[in-house]
Amino acid sequence: MSPKKSKPVQEKEKVVEVVKEAPLDPVAEKLRQERYEPWKPLVEEADYKNTAELFASKKDDDKTIDNFIPKSESDFLQYAQLISNKLRPFEAILNLLYVFI
Repeated sequence: MSPKKSKPVQEKEKVVEVVKEAPLDPVAEKLRQERYEPWKPLVEEADYKNTAELFASKKDDDKTIDNFIPKSESDFLQYAQLISNKLRPFEAILNLLYVFI
C-alpha cells in the first residue's frame, strides 16, 4: 500500500464585524458594568469610605488615642477603652497566628 497524500487544508477566513453601540446614559452604562463586574460597587464604596475618613475634619471634642491626655482615674479608664477599640480588629489576626503556631 502506498501512503495517501493528504490535501493541504485551507482555513476559511473569518470575518468579524464590530458593532458599535450607541453611547448609553451614565446610569445605564453603570448598570451594564455592574453586570460584568459585580465587585465594582463594593470597591467604589470602600474607596468612598477611605476618602471620607482621610479628608474628614476631626473635631476637638473627638477623643482619640492621639489627642487624649488622661489625668484622672476615669480618664485612664476611657483611655484604656480607646486602646482596646483600636486593637480589636487585630485580635482575629492574633488568633489565626496562634492556630498556625
